[in-house]
Amino acid sequence: MSPSATAPIVNWDALTPVLIILGAGVLGVLVEAFIARPARLAIQSTLSFLAILASGVSLFLRWGEVKAAGAAAAAVPQFQLPKGFLPGARMSAGLTEDPFSIAAQGILLVIGLLAVLVMADRTSVGDGASRPSRRPARQCRGERVHPWPGGPRPRSSP
Repeated sequence: MSPSATAPIVNWDALTPVLIILGAGVLGVLVEAFIARPARLAIQSTLSFLAILASGVSLFLRWGEVKAAGAAAAAVPQFQLPKGFLPGARMSAGLTEDPFSIAAQGILLVIGLLAVLVMADRTSVGDGASRPSRRPARQCRGERVHPWPGGPRPRSSP
């Protein structure tokens, strides 16, 4: 007799927001590898923004399902719930979904969106968040920098 293995139960709905971001990351690597440099910024920014938007929509839909599951679990008497079960939490094979975890994922999406906006920023000067500073080395060392070229003007003797 051979032992039979049971297939794990994977809650793909709960993993959808993460899978969208991971898929966009893979596409971003392919864009870096195969797209010409002048077009990369626009494509990468658009891809990142759309991935965060799609993941946010998916997370919003999950929020409604988790809240509905929490309302249904709250109606069950506490002595019938498994030990350690929180009302509003959906569990499957190592993944617990509750309102706090959904909110934490939403906060991370907002932080990711802000990071994409900073990276995609190109000011009128043409520099962005990834360019080095244009401060002279003298300012970095703490030396006094004069506003006119050539250093201080000589004083005229009286």
